Amino acid sequence: MTNSDPKENETDESPQIVVDSDWKEQVAKERETLANQPDAELSDDSASESTEPTPESAPGGGLPPASFEVLVSMLFTQGMSSLGQIPMPGQEAGRIDKPMAKHSIDTLEVLAEKTKGNLSDDESKMLTEATHALRMAYVSTRG
Repeated sequence: MTNSDPKENETDESPQIVVDSDWKEQVAKERETLANQPDAELSDDSASESTEPTPESAPGGGLPPASFEVLVSMLFTQGMSSLGQIPMPGQEAGRIDKPMAKHSIDTLEVLAEKTKGNLSDDESKMLTEATHALRMAYVSTRG
């Protein structure tokens, strides 16, 4: 019974799986929030006074509102794509560009440093987990 120690099982890339799961939950929460926002904004009289474009009126339509979570998600997705984890449309396999992936990691690290002490617990956790997952994917990628 050598595998009965839970810590042994956690070292086999389990943090990456947990991060992916947390990230998916965050995206699901954001989608739910976005789905509920248009109805709330239409019934609120002050919404017509807002100068910010709504996702429907923004170029490209249907884009999520700019937020810290969206920024972290974009950098994470860009990094994972650079590591070949997300193939580009029309490609069977992803193309590996480790310098670009390193740039995404470095950008997330700069973001963490510059926002230290100014993030909510959820934002801080998301940034930390996204950076960690991207680093793990980077070191495990050959190329």
